[in-house]
Amino acid sequence: MGNIKKTLSLFAIILMVASTLGYAGFSYFASSKGHSYRGKLELKPRSATYYELLSDSNLKGTISSSSPIIVYILDDEGLEKLKTGESGTPYKFWKGQSIEINEKIPKGNYYLVIINTGYADTEVMISLENKR
Repeated sequence: MGNIKKTLSLFAIILMVASTLGYAGFSYFASSKGHSYRGKLELKPRSATYYELLSDSNLKGTISSSSPIIVYILDDEGLEKLKTGESGTPYKFWKGQSIEINEKIPKGNYYLVIINTGYADTEVMISLENKR
């Protein structure tokens, strides 16, 4: 858990600065019963993006990228700590270039955070369903 806390703290500054993202063919569909995230985006070096998840839901799908990324599921407190540079503990954590997600999201406010930790642009392909 120490490495996760260090990583959260290290990349907190990322969410404090506006990310410059190049969206290409990214679609988002939302209803009261589900969200769908599909498409590709370009994540600039040392930047991040995040998406609000449905409370008491299931999140299933894949995230792949052209270089290693970090993916967190954070609650309100975890996201705020990340934004202010404090250490926190994510609800879930993944690192790599091909990430499969099949998780139960508890009641409350949760966010999917994708971070490009590298020094070059990375292309991120997202195919996720978030359903109640």
